Amino acid sequence: MIYSYDSNPGKLRDRNEDACLILENGKQAVLMMVLDGMGGHNKGDLASSKVRDFIKDEFLKKKHFIFIKKWLKKVVKNANLLLYKFTEENPKFKGMGTTLSLYLIVKGKTYLVYIGDSRAYTIKDNKINQESVDETYVQFLYEQGQIKKEDMENHPQKNVLINSMGSYSKIRINIKEINNPYDYLLLCTDGLYNMIEEKIILDVIDKYSLDISKAVKRLITRANMRGGKDNVSVCLLKVGDNHD
Repeated sequence: MIYSYDSNPGKLRDRNEDACLILENGKQAVLMMVLDGMGGHNKGDLASSKVRDFIKDEFLKKKHFIFIKKWLKKVVKNANLLLYKFTEENPKFKGMGTTLSLYLIVKGKTYLVYIGDSRAYTIKDNKINQESVDETYVQFLYEQGQIKKEDMENHPQKNVLINSMGSYSKIRINIKEINNPYDYLLLCTDGLYNMIEEKIILDVIDKYSLDISKAVKRLITRANMRGGKDNVSVCLLKVGDNHD
């Protein structure tokens, strides 16, 4: 498998509060994640990097991957607690937090963790499937039948999250195993999917299928060409022909 990731502040923001990463730990395991920090001057960039680095360190020192969902839940729970306690002990950082969208590939299986509205996709045969569910107030209203799908895009409370890391000592952690086959795994912050449609995402990845690094950079460029209203981060992984 081959992979690439990149992050960009966009066209309108001075600070990049996103974080992203893909790495292997030598145990034939691959971790990829994107995080969208929030808090502005309250250091959303610190929130996203703290969570990223904590999970990365736990992953790298993991020797045996057993009871994987249990381990993932524990790691993410502890990362949240770390961030929550930090904000409690440092009042000037009160209000900072982060989303998290994470894929873990180990022993031929793929696991997803998501918190907030950073998205996780699988792509197969040039068709894209959103594996995560946006944890936003607007998504909640839609699921309750209070608004229509076409109303979500321009809703005034579109960016209000109902789940994030660092805000509370306990959070809801969404974990699932990806059972459907895929050619690509894609993680991105809302700076990508709010700027360009899924069709464009597919077109770019298909066009640069032989150069994953260029595909990632081009996705970010296209988001910025459309206005670049937010930080944008992309993690893209392409599996080999032996993946079923």
